[in-house]
Amino acid sequence: MIITLLLNILVLVVAVIFSWLPDVTTLPALLNYDIDGALVTGVGYAKTFFITFWPLGILFQGFTILMLYYVIKIILRFFIGHRAPSHGSN
Repeated sequence: MIITLLLNILVLVVAVIFSWLPDVTTLPALLNYDIDGALVTGVGYAKTFFITFWPLGILFQGFTILMLYYVIKIILRFFIGHRAPSHGSN
């Protein structure tokens, strides 16, 4: 409960800091190519594919969780160096 309160305070502080910026509702077009539409279409295709072949969807979720673990590990190693928890002695 205390962690939730601290995270809410952090979100409110960030919202106050960036409140003067305009709201972004769509991504811009780059060289007459609609990035927002392409991403929406791609995510729709991926969702349809993973609903059709549901075992691959489960594997993709596992892959996503594994990649999130590695990203967090890299970020921790970048910010706190050798004090980051890791396997082995390196």
